[in-house]
Amino acid sequence: MFKDYYLILEIEEDAALEEIKAAYRNLIKRYHPDVNKDEDAHHKTIEVIEAFQLLNDKEARERYNSEYRKYHSQKQSEQIRNVDEYISDDEILNKWMWNAQKQARDLYQQVTDEFRESIKESGKGVLSFLNYIWPFLLGYLLFKACTLL
Repeated sequence: MFKDYYLILEIEEDAALEEIKAAYRNLIKRYHPDVNKDEDAHHKTIEVIEAFQLLNDKEARERYNSEYRKYHSQKQSEQIRNVDEYISDDEILNKWMWNAQKQARDLYQQVTDEFRESIKESGKGVLSFLNYIWPFLLGYLLFKACTLL
């Protein structure tokens, strides 16, 4: 399925690479789960990563732009109403878009898993520290309590 990556990244077709990178960074921050509690934030993050993966590559972007212009031409002539109705004939681009989508999902999952694992590990660290210090802390508190008597 063809997607309007420029619309997803909220940039113009003639955007420079630096503008694409800046849009990517801003949107990733906007849809970060710590910032955005919206149910669609997860899917939007994946779309942003996917769009960036494809538009960040010069050859892929050239192929995409060619298809993007065909899509807009058909949309303006009212042959199609929205991007979901457009089917690209460029098999290489279709494969690249599919790969970008898969990589985006895999990357999102990897980052999410690593974050969850780091939370677990930090929790274990705190618990093991408390288990280690607990006897000393208890001894100190008992000592203080005895000296107050």
